[in-house]
Amino acid sequence: MATFVRSIAELTAVADYRPFSDAELTTEGHTLYIGFVVKGPDDQAKEKLMSYRGEFDDFQVQGREVYWLCRTRMVDSKFSMALMEKVLGVRATFRNSTTVKKIAAKYS
Repeated sequence: MATFVRSIAELTAVADYRPFSDAELTTEGHTLYIGFVVKGPDDQAKEKLMSYRGEFDDFQVQGREVYWLCRTRMVDSKFSMALMEKVLGVRATFRNSTTVKKIAAKYS
């Protein structure tokens, strides 16, 4: 099992980062997931990931985190967390942005 460690300062920065517009993030039915990886994806992996952008899924990469905006229920999306790991070529762990914000607030 892979373990991904971030300092409180790093976690706070991740929680505060706004990869998409407020309108996108607050639209009912849209969920932002944050993928934590050991190292930031290389350019080839980023390009491959961006090829999956579509009506229901959008992505941003910032450092060692991948932000996935799912504009539908995850079960209705053609993308998945397992596919994300395959596309990036590295292990990842994902959390809902609400969970990340709560943890950052608790320990900040």
